[in-house]
Amino acid sequence: MITGNATRLKAAQTLLLRFIEIGRNSDPKRRTALQRSPAGWPIARDPFARQIKARLDGQLPNQLETSYCGPAAFLYCLLHDRPDVYVTYALSLWERGHFRFGNRNATLTLSSDDGQVAAAKALTTVRAKDAGHRHIDDIDWMTMSCLSASTRPLDVGAVKPKDQFGSISYPGVVRKWFVAAGAGVRADTMGAGLMKSSMLATLSLMKQWTGSWIVLQIDSSLLQGGTTNTFTKRHWVVVDPHRRPMIRKGAGGPVVPLGDAAEELWKEPSGDIARGLQGVHMRDWDTNLSIVTWGDEHHAIHGRKLGQTIGRIYGGFAFSRFR
Repeated sequence: MITGNATRLKAAQTLLLRFIEIGRNSDPKRRTALQRSPAGWPIARDPFARQIKARLDGQLPNQLETSYCGPAAFLYCLLHDRPDVYVTYALSLWERGHFRFGNRNATLTLSSDDGQVAAAKALTTVRAKDAGHRHIDDIDWMTMSCLSASTRPLDVGAVKPKDQFGSISYPGVVRKWFVAAGAGVRADTMGAGLMKSSMLATLSLMKQWTGSWIVLQIDSSLLQGGTTNTFTKRHWVVVDPHRRPMIRKGAGGPVVPLGDAAEELWKEPSGDIARGLQGVHMRDWDTNLSIVTWGDEHHAIHGRKLGQTIGRIYGGFAFSRFR
């Protein structure tokens, strides 16, 4: 749901309308030529415009079978606050194959290459063979793969929809995306992302919820249940910006903002500081913490208990909103 600046949304709609009108040439041959992407993407102008409109109407970016959870999180935040920049980025890739985010703090130069375009064309064949399965949309493949491939620290060869290792979004890279697009860093508990984060660190991020994007790297069992896995189940998500994270202090106790519960960590009955910092004595407290992921803005954590977060969050960032 785009609930940011109405002026930005109107500007995005104007950009899209202009893009559509360019393809309405009266000469049939010219009109056919204008439907083709100059950068070589397999999706024509009008279907591409419909996908952009769907995003402006509330359909969220969704990585589906790819490993682009990091780009999906970033693009969700950008689309929410600056739909005009999101549309400009998408149109620039379709028309020219490149785009630049940048300011005095960071710069990103993004470009598509033959490998990404070829992979996108391969998706067309896969869709035709498996019409009953929903595959990643062209606009999401385009915007996510270009963001990922242009900024990954290691050259691991051609981009592929099923690639996992090459599509990893490292913490420093995610941070740079947000900063280059104009966000400020209000809190960072991520570091290198090698270790799980303490409850104290998580609550410090939640304290920044008002006016911030809280982006977490989690173990996917936070959402699905099951056991944790240090390497293969890492997943980038955004804390629901429409539903403030709250917690009920004990059975039938008062409901307070999750970020205000940090003082409770020091009340561990046994006095064990390590257990206190993990919030073990608070594990049965109810929480409404919900996550933006897989095209859903209100994905509740498994079990709706604070204890579900213990050992399942690697860390995260609190970024200021895009202006």
